[in-house]
Amino acid sequence: MIFYFSGTGNSRHIAQHIAQLTSDQVQDISYAKLTPTNDERIGLIFPVHAWHAPTIYQQFIEQKLHSLVCHPSPYIYMIATCGDDIGKTEQLITKLLNNIGLTLSAAFSLIMPDSYIGLPGFDVNSDEVEQHKVSAAIALLPEIANDIDAKHNVRRTKPGPFPWTKSHILRPLFYKYFAGSHLFSTTEACIGCKRCANICPTKNITFKDKHPQWGKHCTNCLACYHICPKHCIVFGKFSKRKGQYQLLLDK
Repeated sequence: MIFYFSGTGNSRHIAQHIAQLTSDQVQDISYAKLTPTNDERIGLIFPVHAWHAPTIYQQFIEQKLHSLVCHPSPYIYMIATCGDDIGKTEQLITKLLNNIGLTLSAAFSLIMPDSYIGLPGFDVNSDEVEQHKVSAAIALLPEIANDIDAKHNVRRTKPGPFPWTKSHILRPLFYKYFAGSHLFSTTEACIGCKRCANICPTKNITFKDKHPQWGKHCTNCLACYHICPKHCIVFGKFSKRKGQYQLLLDK
């Protein structure tokens, strides 16, 4: 069984491919009614947000995973999709699993197209770069699937430079100053189509006077920003004139 979370589409894309290669099933932790499994192989697939799994995925591991895994000693692997590197994500996921009596057997990271647009210098990739990144990641999946099928204990991740600093110092600062529902707003171009509310994995968006209102349960995946057909959602001070990531539209 594969349990995945995906905001803008990268991790969903990888989960679907891995499921095909390993003849496995997938459950979306944010939409599906999760059902327990006696599978001896468990996949954890998620995007990296500021050098760790998204908060919603951390909570899933802490609060729900143990009740869903019925096998006494499952082989658990993680695949983290990222724009560049993952910092100490592997170690942090290992700790979360150990806290509930489970063990991480294998870890992989895959570079996928950028979708973060909230700070200066961050934007989506060009169509050419997007296609190259997706193709390069997909090309690695047969080898990863072989490792999973053989239950190899392997670690093929990219922590990047200064991983501890990124995950333990920069990440808290990022969430304190550059994340949260309060950063979202819309321009007058909003047509009230509610696509942002429908795509939100935490059901955090409601509508008032035909305009979206963001609640307190944002996971900062930016799915709402990228799905907007009028490109009228603003995220903080630096998202103006930034692009939208199109893989989400395949959903």
